[in-house]
Amino acid sequence: KDSEKAEKVIDERLLSSYKRIREKMNNGLAVVSVEREACGGCFSQIPPQRQLDIQMHKKVIICEHCGRIMVDSNEYWSVKKAIQTISKIEEKFDIFWAEEPVRRWDYKGLKMVSDNIKAAVSSGENLNNVGDFYPLIDNQAVDILNVSSYQSGITGLRQIGNFAYAYELPVTTMNCIGNYNAQIATSIPNHIMMEVVDPGREKAYSKWNDHIEDGFVHLDNTPGIGLIVDEKKLKKLQETKYDREPKRPWFRREGAGLYIKGLEKDEVKWK
Repeated sequence: KDSEKAEKVIDERLLSSYKRIREKMNNGLAVVSVEREACGGCFSQIPPQRQLDIQMHKKVIICEHCGRIMVDSNEYWSVKKAIQTISKIEEKFDIFWAEEPVRRWDYKGLKMVSDNIKAAVSSGENLNNVGDFYPLIDNQAVDILNVSSYQSGITGLRQIGNFAYAYELPVTTMNCIGNYNAQIATSIPNHIMMEVVDPGREKAYSKWNDHIEDGFVHLDNTPGIGLIVDEKKLKKLQETKYDREPKRPWFRREGAGLYIKGLEKDEVKWK
């Protein structure tokens, strides 16, 4: 087959990315043409500068609407290591953003990374209130702010969104259960994207709406924020025995900021 012959001469990393994107697409298309200034896969409009990049034929360009490549290192790298690693990735791929490449409060380090890579730097997901965001915004340390209603509630989320809007910084809502935060996002003029997670992991809801079509969350007529609590499941959670060993919270991987620890056997499914 022609595809088998082509695989032998294509860069291994590009081939791996191609196969991964193809598996995710309903129509099985990983590489598409630009038609009428839009992506031939999802039909989303392509910005003029991105069209010029495509016409130059110098690197692989990922559609920002249906095939984004995002790097989330969870504050694992030092500043220098972040710049080195992301710059190396950018030799082959067009990255949409680098999320938390260094510590969340290190506004000088975040700005240094932003100044030395082509991708946008995002952070804020693990901050708690509008005061925590002030150093990032005032020092122009990031290009995109990750926000949520657990940052002092809905009022705090809107305060941060408006604060960022004054500096023309886009925001994204993070860790949204189903369509949770979608209603709030419509009132934030600089909102560009929301991260949707599976409500089933909370084990407390009987109904939610996570209907996504053409890259957009479509709201239904469910009252409130679109989540219906299952009283029986909630009661069962209340009966949980807490004499067990608790699970530890999210943590930084061994070697964070100092050295890179390789993956152990069976640590991840994809390797």
